[in-house]
Parts: sequence; C-alpha cells; structure tokens
Amino acid sequence: MNEAYHQLLFHYQNRKDTAQKMFEAGVPVTGYTSNTVPVELIEASGHYACLVDADVDDFTGSEQYMEAFFDRRTRSIFHEIITGKWSFLKLLIIPRTSEAEHKLYLYLKEVKRLTQNPDIPELYLFDLLHTQNSLSREYSFQQFVQLRHHLGNPDDQALYESLVRNNNIQHLLNNLAAYRHQLLLTGVEALVIIGALYFMEKSEYLIQLKKVLDKIGSRLPLPIKEKILVKGYGLNHTRFHESIEKHGSLVVAEDDWWGSRAGGIVMEESGDPAEKIFEKYYAHAPSPRLFPMEIAHSWVHEAMKNGIDQLVLYMPEEDDVLGWEAPLLLSYFMKN
Repeated sequence: MNEAYHQLLFHYQNRKDTAQKMFEAGVPVTGYTSNTVPVELIEASGHYACLVDADVDDFTGSEQYMEAFFDRRTRSIFHEIITGKWSFLKLLIIPRTSEAEHKLYLYLKEVKRLTQNPDIPELYLFDLLHTQNSLSREYSFQQFVQLRHHLGNPDDQALYESLVRNNNIQHLLNNLAAYRHQLLLTGVEALVIIGALYFMEKSEYLIQLKKVLDKIGSRLPLPIKEKILVKGYGLNHTRFHESIEKHGSLVVAEDDWWGSRAGGIVMEESGDPAEKIFEKYYAHAPSPRLFPMEIAHSWVHEAMKNGIDQLVLYMPEEDDVLGWEAPLLLSYFMKN
C-alpha cells in the first residue's frame, strides 16, 4: 500500500495526535463519543471535532468509580477522561443513543461533582431519540437546535460548507465500498482507511483518501474463499477482522459506524442545511436504540442481498444488546 495508507494508519493508531496538535495551535477541540453526534455542527462552529476513543488494559485510578461489567470501550473512555488524557478538550458531547453512553455521561458528571476533577471537560448530553415517529422527531430536532446554540449558533453558510465537505468524503467512501465488493482490499485495510476519518482534519483526510483509492483501483482481485458481512457494535479495532481473514475469507462490509456505515449518507445540498444534517443523524445513523426493529435492520437486510456468503455477528463478552437480535438477523440471512 502507498504512503497515503500509512498516513491513514498512523492516525488510526494514534487517535489523539491531530486533536492535541490542534489544541497546541490554539484551535478549540470538541470531543464526541459516537456517530450520532452531528460533527457538522462542531466543524461549522470553528472547533476541531475529534472522536474520543480508548482501549485500556489497566483501570487503576478509575475502577473505584465504574463497575467492571461495563463494556471495555465505555470503561476505557471513562478512565482516560478522569485520568487527564483528554483534559485539552473544550467540550465533550455524549449522545443518549446507547445505554452505555448515557451511563458514561452520568458517571462523569457525578465524579466531577464529587471530586471537582479539573481534568474532566465541560460535558454536554445530546438527547437524540431514535424511535422513528413524529413526536420523537420533533423532540430530537429541538435537541439539535439547542446543541447548535450551545456551539455558538454557526450560520447556515458554515453549516453548508461542512455538509458539502462531508458529502465529498461520503462519495469516496461509497467508492471504497464498491472496491471491497470487487475484492480489491482486505477488511482490515478498509477498517483502517475508514476509521482514520474520526481522527484527522477533514480536508487532509479527503486528500489521503483520494490517493489511497487511486492505488486500490489499480489492484487485481484477491483470491478468497467467501465474502463476509459483519454485524456488531464497537468495531474500533481490527482484531476481529484479522481473525476472520487469516483463514482466507474476506470481510466486505460491516453494519457498524466504524466500518461500512461510517460517514452516514450523502445529504441533499439544496434547502436548509440544518434540516438536512439533522435528518442524517435522526433517520439514518445506526445506533442500538433505533426503533422499530424493521428500520434498524433495513441496512443489513439489503446488504445481505449483495453476494454475501456468510453473516458473522460480533458479540464481545460484555455485549447485552445484539444477542437479543441474533435470531432475527440469522433468519434474514437464511431467507437470502
């Protein structure tokens, strides 16, 4: 792979690097914890938007505040926040679109109240609801407007520019998705290329993404045994894909925001940019609380029609969500 891939790999592996450099340059850095926070609002406000992510083995210093039954990513983020690893953040936005993130917000809020820990940044709960009905939509749009005001009420032109920039990235990610089905790259490579999106300045990411796609487009297809679709939450690492692909299969898609569903959708560029951005996060962003189930599973249902040989569920030991959906998901696969 070319130098562009190594640039993306560096940022995928060194997830604070750009954020820290932005902070040192005097740019306010706003962190967010998952895909249901509208980064376009953050970018339009003049802040650098950085996904807060962590993978910790030693929880010394935080284990007295958060129980061990929480999932590894939530515990890791909590640990790094209260031990000062993200103290440069001006603001940390946590959405309520998963139970774990809601608890993360509450635990951080309580630790800050009890200890006056100066390393915990200002916290903001983005109360986006993902039940698809008119009341939920109205309430969620109000929450979107409140977040926009909290970020300094960026104007429509700034929102439009961020919308277009993110659309440009999404068009290229769609090309990457097509290359994956043409067997031109491994799933491990794809996760690195996609995941770097969350840890780079968007203009630089766009440049490197174009370069790496040009290189991939000239490859010959890989010899594989079968095409795999992965369904699961929290694929913030390549270990699971490595375990699949070492046996000769190829992961060509993931129903997860760390993989194929990163970046969301291509938004309409005409009309009110705020409404278009809101629609992306309310109606199209994957999350554990998206309901009804038919809508939540619509993406993976369609993806399984695209020549998939096996559906593989990623369920780490601490998972308490996907296991309930597994029988229905497997029934979709059997029908296809």
